[in-house]
Amino acid sequence: MTRGVRQKRILLVRDGDYCFHVYQLAAFLKRNGCDADVLHTYDAEPEPLYRDLIIKTVELGINCYLVKPSVSLIEQKLVSLASRLHVISKLHVIRPGKIRAARKAVARRAYDFIIALDPPSLFLACKAFPRKLHKIINFSLEVDDETSVVFRRSRFGRSLRYFERSVQAKLHALMIQDRFRAHVLLRNCVRPHRVRTICYPVAMSDTDHGQAGIALPARGETSGRRQISILFFGAIWSRELLDELDAVSRRLGQDQVLVILTGRGSVRPAGTSNERLIISTEPIPFEAVNERIASADIGLALYPEQTSNNSRCVAFSSEKIARYAQCGIPFIAFQNEDYEFLKIETGCCELVQAYAEIPRAVDTIVKNYDTYRRGMRVAFERFYSLENSGAQLLKDISGRPNP
Repeated sequence: MTRGVRQKRILLVRDGDYCFHVYQLAAFLKRNGCDADVLHTYDAEPEPLYRDLIIKTVELGINCYLVKPSVSLIEQKLVSLASRLHVISKLHVIRPGKIRAARKAVARRAYDFIIALDPPSLFLACKAFPRKLHKIINFSLEVDDETSVVFRRSRFGRSLRYFERSVQAKLHALMIQDRFRAHVLLRNCVRPHRVRTICYPVAMSDTDHGQAGIALPARGETSGRRQISILFFGAIWSRELLDELDAVSRRLGQDQVLVILTGRGSVRPAGTSNERLIISTEPIPFEAVNERIASADIGLALYPEQTSNNSRCVAFSSEKIARYAQCGIPFIAFQNEDYEFLKIETGCCELVQAYAEIPRAVDTIVKNYDTYRRGMRVAFERFYSLENSGAQLLKDISGRPNP
C-alpha cells in the first residue's frame, strides 16, 4: 500500500463497453488505499463478459454507478436532427440526457481526481464536471489520428479527438501507455508542453481475476514436445488477416501448429481441413484467459493496419502482450520502434516485417527458447507487472494536495 494515497477519492468514468481496463484500474486503486468509484454510462445492456466484470468490481466493495439515461422522444428527435444537419457531432455520441444523468448519479460525492477512459468518456467528464477540469486525468487507451481508418471514416470520432486535443492542456494529466504513443497523441494537442504525462503501460497483476500467477514452463520443456503451439489470441477483423494466418500455418515446421483463439471481430472463422491450423471461436471467461495462453509455446501479436499509428505502437498498450509476459510466453510482432526498444531491453521477442517471415522467427525462438523465456520474465517485471508499472500513477495521485 502506498503511503499518502489512502484518503484520495477517485472516480473512473467510462462510456460504452465496461472494458477490462476499468475493472483492473479500479481494483488496483482499491488495493493501494484509494476510495475508488466507477461511473459507467451506456446505451445498450452489457455483454455477458462485461456484465461479469461489473459484478467482480462490485464484489471488491467499489461503488459502480450504472447510468442508462431515459430521454424524452422530443430530445431524441432534436439531437438526431441536429446531428444530420451537422450542427452537432460530439453530442450525438454523448447526448445531453446522458450528461445530466451522469452528473446526478454522483452529485453527492466529491473527488480528488476523475479518470476518464478514452475520448467519449473524457467529453462526458468535462461536460458533467466543467469546473473540475484540473482534476480530470485523460486515460488514453487508443491513439486514433489521421493515419487511422476509424478517424477518417467517423465524423463523430474525429470530433471527439479534436475535443481531446483542444482540452488536454487544461486537464490534470494525460495517462498513456508509453512515450511512443504519447508522442503520437501530443503532437496534435494544443500547448503540448503544458501537458503532464503519466506512463501507465497495459500490465497484469497476479491478483487479476483471482489468479495466483501462472507457472512458467519447465526449462527446455519445449524440446521434448511432439508439437509446438503458436498462438494467435484476439479478434479477427478481416478476411485478409485470416487468410494470412492460414498461409503462415502451412509454412510451419512439421512439429508446429498455429492455434487461433478468437471470440470477437467482424469475421467468424469456419472450420478448416488444414491440420496445422486450429481455430476456436468459443468465448473464454476472463478468469480462464491466462490458462489458455499459458498452454502455448509462442504468441503472435499481429495488428494488420500497420499504416495506423494506433496499430503500430502497441508494444506497451496490448493486453495480449501483457498476458504473454505474465505467462512467460515469448512472442512475434511486426517490426516497429517500440518493439525494437522492448527487444533490445529484454530479448523477449522476435520481430518480422511480413507474415511470410513468421515461420523463420518461430524456428529462431524454438532454438533458443530458454533465452527468450528469461527475456519475457525480465519484460514482465520491468514493464508488464501492474504493481511496478502503476507506481508513477500512485506517486502522482499521492503528491497532489486536496483542493
